[in-house]
Amino acid sequence: MVQTTPFHDILEPIGQRVAAFSHLPHLATHFPTLVGSFLLWNVIQYVLSPILSPLLSSTYANSYNERRVKPGEKKAGASNGSNGKADKSKATAPRSLKGWHTRSVAFSHAVLVLPLAIQCLNLPGVDGTRGRAFGWDEKVGFVHGIACGFLWDTVDSIIHFEDIGFILHGIACLTVFLFGYRPFLAYYGPRFLLWELSTPFLNLNWFFDRTRVKGTTIHLLNGVALLISFFSARLVYGTYMSYNFFRTTYLNRSEIPAALFWTYCIGNVLLNGLNWFWFSKMVKTVRRKFASSR
Repeated sequence: MVQTTPFHDILEPIGQRVAAFSHLPHLATHFPTLVGSFLLWNVIQYVLSPILSPLLSSTYANSYNERRVKPGEKKAGASNGSNGKADKSKATAPRSLKGWHTRSVAFSHAVLVLPLAIQCLNLPGVDGTRGRAFGWDEKVGFVHGIACGFLWDTVDSIIHFEDIGFILHGIACLTVFLFGYRPFLAYYGPRFLLWELSTPFLNLNWFFDRTRVKGTTIHLLNGVALLISFFSARLVYGTYMSYNFFRTTYLNRSEIPAALFWTYCIGNVLLNGLNWFWFSKMVKTVRRKFASSR
């Protein structure tokens, strides 16, 4: 499970130096996984998604064609009265295409990491009062490598800024999973990754909103699944695991450096706050759609 990239022999010595510098001893072994994960998400965004998306969706293909229309050039068959709409389409097409690729990556990450996280829920090495705080298992290290490689999300959120919440979420998650290599709170890493249960439905909902599936029964059922999974995984289960998290840190507080203790506590509150904020936005969106359909 450890050797996951063809450049493992090259990357592991680099990982050893990074691990020594950052005081994260277990990072060295899984550094190639982290790098491989980061490269995978970039390949999906910049190579695979642009190739496969137009084959899977005519909506994407039409948006791409809009993007290729030269400035001042009208679409074939467009009347003078429709120039404004054509220009609007050309203006929004690049952003729509970028969103398409970004959500392709987020969907792929969730589908990959969720089964791996579930496999780490019953590891004796990271259980018990001290085990939950300082225990370690290489399976958790592998999953954390996949999750840390998703620093792609943080970089992408900064480069293509849309919402400060996405940046804060990315930085908080990266910090939590990276410091797991001390080891610290490795028990909770895979469990907090289960928050991603709602992510596939979230991204499918975005795709459906922009394709012919919009307004169909499948779109409706996916929306219901999104609300249920988000509420169950992030708010109910997430709050319960956060309670256990605070209990574990409190019981072991004498052995935890103050800076690390407060970093994790503040990060946990931030992530939970974002979950409640995003869920409230979902509810408002649903209410607005119901109101407009009356």
